[in-house]
Amino acid sequence: GELLTVAGAPADAMILVLAGTVEAVDRDDQPLGGLSAGASIGELAMVGVMHSVLATLRAVTDVRYVAIDAALLQKVTAPDSDYAYLRAHFDAAAQRRMTNAASGGPLPAIPVLAP
Repeated sequence: GELLTVAGAPADAMILVLAGTVEAVDRDDQPLGGLSAGASIGELAMVGVMHSVLATLRAVTDVRYVAIDAALLQKVTAPDSDYAYLRAHFDAAAQRRMTNAASGGPLPAIPVLAP
């Protein structure tokens, strides 16, 4: 299937899966899990916490997705932007993921805009 990301590559975008199914594998091609419509990965790259991609994402079915460039999001969510309020969502998601990882859970276990 189509590769959306490759483990070890620079983490410079967030992926939002719009339709279809994607599998995540580690650098040794060992399965990590799957993502489907509505899932996201890469929020930590968006806030500068992660600098390399942790998993290769491969389409299992026909997939529609959008990759949001980190530099663009940084510009759009700057304090003087009309969309600055979105930055709080990404910062909160990053904090939840780091807290989850510190307690032994996987980084991608929490939805980006979870309350």
